[in-house]
Amino acid sequence: MALLIEAPETIHLIDEVSKLTGESAETVITVAVREQLALLDEVDAEVQRRAEIYALVKELGTALRETGIPTVDHGELLYDENGLPREGDLSEYELRFYFPGRYTRSEDTD
Repeated sequence: MALLIEAPETIHLIDEVSKLTGESAETVITVAVREQLALLDEVDAEVQRRAEIYALVKELGTALRETGIPTVDHGELLYDENGLPREGDLSEYELRFYFPGRYTRSEDTD
């Protein structure tokens, strides 16, 4: 397959890269196409990884719901009804329930 490039801007860009790198026009095009393919492969791999993670999260969420253990959206713990960060307005009960390993009551420290 022969490639004929007629667009002046494209020719100018190839010449500019060729002058800066000392590579032939053919090498400049080959490198550019390889880099574009690598970028597309990375994007495709990222999309695949995200799909796998979302599938795993969905599977784990389903399994957790099936156990009957009560769950809370983390947003409910971290943000108030206006979407602003909470400023320590969880009750002692909520703190012990949601953070059992890290919370100690004030009378436990005496």
